Amino acid sequence: PTKPYRTTTLAMPIREGDQTRATISSSCFKTAIPPAEIAQRIVEPLRETTRTIEETLAALRSGPAAFHAPRDRIEIGF
Repeated sequence: PTKPYRTTTLAMPIREGDQTRATISSSCFKTAIPPAEIAQRIVEPLRETTRTIEETLAALRSGPAAFHAPRDRIEIGF
């Protein structure tokens, strides 16, 4: 059996235009998520989060008049 301290990390770039500005990643213990479930439980949420961040960056770069993000998907604040 896999020891609990062995992990898997998946990362995706966050792009603004044609440049990579950051990466977002998620790690989990290999024993926590079966390999067949990684796409659904990690990759898809990570991809959606990346898309939301990229859309927000693009909207903010365009100025306040262009920012029409759905409030249920994007929350700006700290």
